Amino acid sequence: MTAQTLAPPTRHPRLRVADSAGYVLTGFPIAVAGFVLLLTGVSVGLGTLPIVVGVGVLTLTLGVAHGFAGLERARLDGLYGRRLPRPAYRPTRPGPIGATLSAGADPRRWLDLAHGLIAFPVAVTTFAVVVSWFAAAAGGLGYVLWEWALPRDEPDNQTLAELIGLGSGRLADILLITGLGALAAVTLPFVVRGCAAVQAGLARSLLIGYPRR
Repeated sequence: MTAQTLAPPTRHPRLRVADSAGYVLTGFPIAVAGFVLLLTGVSVGLGTLPIVVGVGVLTLTLGVAHGFAGLERARLDGLYGRRLPRPAYRPTRPGPIGATLSAGADPRRWLDLAHGLIAFPVAVTTFAVVVSWFAAAAGGLGYVLWEWALPRDEPDNQTLAELIGLGSGRLADILLITGLGALAAVTLPFVVRGCAAVQAGLARSLLIGYPRR
């Protein structure tokens, strides 16, 4: 049988900021749901293997992982603006026993499961970075509008400008925080696209096809 390579092209169009932000922000709840379901399934399946029930639980867990993998591939299509190649799964055998054995023998389904577990810490990290960068940009640029609400009556209260020796007073504080907000805003597109690239790179490495054997 001739091998058919389904690996995607090495070059992709430049990621757009809006698409990248949407990909990262929506990926967090999906990763949480997938991680909880898959980790529970694996734990219960391994724990009940001695009484055979675990085989069915693990097969069901592989099916859940397959569903989340399909969702992630659709999200990758939206991120890159085109349909990426799909991997070839081994056909399932007829009957419950045959379906169970063929699913467990398909390495592609185990890669789907691996992605569902490994993607969780990556999604948490990228989500936290993107949200923090957005907050820093918005909060810093708008600092002049809300800095008056900060408590300044206590003698021990010091602004960031005072702590790093850039001067005292509200003007120095406003200029510093606004400048940091501007820096966050300027670098925001690069950070968002970088986080999306890391998260998508993991998904592509595990979920996009490989040669059929």
